[in-house]
Amino acid sequence: MGNRYEILEKIGEGGMSIVYKAQCQILNRIVAIKVLKEEYANDDEFLQKFKNEALSVAKLNHANIINVFDVGQDEDISYIVMEYVDGKNLKEILKEEKKFSAEKVMDIAKQIAMALEEAHNKKIVHRDIKTQNIMLTSKGVVKVGDFGIAKAVSSSTITASGAIMGSVHYFSPEQARGGFVDERSDLYSLGIIMYEMATGRLPFDGDSPVNIALKHIQEKLEFRDSDEISSGIKDMIKKLTQKSPDKRYANARLLIEDIDYLQMGKKSVEVDEDDLFATKKVPIPPHNMQNRYRKEERYEDDEEDEVEDIVPTPRRKKKGSNHLSTFFAVLLGVIVVGMLGIFYLMMGRPFGGGQNNAIPIPHIVGMTEEQARTELEKIGLQLNVKGTEVNNKYEIGQITDTDPNEGIKVSKGTIVNVTLAKSEEETITIDNFEGKKLQDLEKEYGEKLKFKAEYVPSNEPTDTVLRQQPQEGAKVALGGEVVLFLSKNSEDIPIPVPNVVGKSFDEAKGILSSFKVSDSYKEDTSKPEGVVLSQNPSEGSQARPKSTVSVVINKYEAPKATKKRLAVTLPQGSETVAVRISEDSTGKVIYEKTVNYSEVDGVLSIDVEGKEGEEKTFSIDVDGSYYDSTTIHF
Repeated sequence: MGNRYEILEKIGEGGMSIVYKAQCQILNRIVAIKVLKEEYANDDEFLQKFKNEALSVAKLNHANIINVFDVGQDEDISYIVMEYVDGKNLKEILKEEKKFSAEKVMDIAKQIAMALEEAHNKKIVHRDIKTQNIMLTSKGVVKVGDFGIAKAVSSSTITASGAIMGSVHYFSPEQARGGFVDERSDLYSLGIIMYEMATGRLPFDGDSPVNIALKHIQEKLEFRDSDEISSGIKDMIKKLTQKSPDKRYANARLLIEDIDYLQMGKKSVEVDEDDLFATKKVPIPPHNMQNRYRKEERYEDDEEDEVEDIVPTPRRKKKGSNHLSTFFAVLLGVIVVGMLGIFYLMMGRPFGGGQNNAIPIPHIVGMTEEQARTELEKIGLQLNVKGTEVNNKYEIGQITDTDPNEGIKVSKGTIVNVTLAKSEEETITIDNFEGKKLQDLEKEYGEKLKFKAEYVPSNEPTDTVLRQQPQEGAKVALGGEVVLFLSKNSEDIPIPVPNVVGKSFDEAKGILSSFKVSDSYKEDTSKPEGVVLSQNPSEGSQARPKSTVSVVINKYEAPKATKKRLAVTLPQGSETVAVRISEDSTGKVIYEKTVNYSEVDGVLSIDVEGKEGEEKTFSIDVDGSYYDSTTIHF
């Protein structure tokens, strides 16, 4: 196709198109290509629906919506190039798993609601929400697709009775009746999907699309006792599937908030059970009349029947009957006009009033904010910037969309919300970082990328990149984050430092064998010499193996030993005396002998030892009794 896409295989088929898996030769990526079937190639109606899908989805940019990359035509072949989703559709998964847990129901419903919120914010109603149009990736990400019958919302979004579209098992009562369709119609369909996910079955079934459609209009959605569904989920499904759109959620945002509450274990869903039906019960047409209803088409799956013309085309009446029917029609019109007149008079308004101040939204798309503000203020309207979007059709700062849409009539003073164009974020293509150093990458990329380091034990040098996320070739916004899984060598993995305080230096070195030990000395006479007084890092700290642990060892200079003479004058009167000398502080006996008085001339002299600066007291006993004491300063 266009010498750009190579078809690889057929992956699906719907009512008016076939989907192929293909390879883009320019960007070298896998895509999905939806090709309009040959039988519709010259059908203006189907071509328009096909183009609607591309135009609708092209406005959307959301993680839960299948992206559209390209739209083209090759001779008589019309095609749309879309994001390829590697997964299964919700219908296929339900056939395998039968039904889902409450957690899975909430998760999938929330993602679908987020996709719908994005579409509804862009004024797009999907109108064909069903399990076959919802894909789940292998990681559980929901992708909503097939906007083939989506239509921009306007004041005239009313489905003609001859063109009712949407899969009959999922579409809303207003679609079945050919009535007004808006965002709440999509929410009804989501409620049917939630019912199917929670129970494993569809709420309404029948032998023909007409019967099923009538059940959407007439019958109440019921649960079985065996369903084992929480009251919170039941209430949410009931609120979504109310027959009257006014009783449903007003928008997808309110639904998302209620899902958040339920996921947190709270119940906040309020359901009006008094009036579940917006219409009166209509009798099912007889079998011969049902055969006259035209089915638009059938898909491969029987559950995907679509219907058209649920309201039958009336047969030609017999001649003469037209006068009577015309009379009743005129009478009915008079009654309606009369009632409206009474209503307006009761409200204090003249009939036909209220439109005098109606102001149509002017064409401001493409203007700057200031230009549009001036234009709106001239006619009595206000402007509010609700956000920005990437849009290459307009220059930065120009208006790309308005809410309400152009042409819608509003009252004076109405606020018109606008969206402004912004530039597409600059991106950078990720290289292969494996084997490189973190510090080198930080120098090379500076502010272009932010690196988050995750360390992994490895024999590679520390801070070497082992793997990365995103992978090589991925595109990341400038300033975006890249996770690097870095090596942490075993020698660089910190280990606890043991306690060696109080140990001898030799013991400390043995205990700290995983580290290098440096020593220094300090004097502390209150501690034994040679023991470790302190260490750094302290006990319990983390340090890398082979790093240094510093210890302080107690070391001081011992006083020198010295001797002094101790002289004892012996008592007279005895030729011999028994002398005993001891240290008071220790009790140590340093001299004990019997001394001859005449040999020492009455004075006994001995040498005693002490350390410099020390003071000792000695006790002297003679003949077993205390005799004297003396103190010596060394």
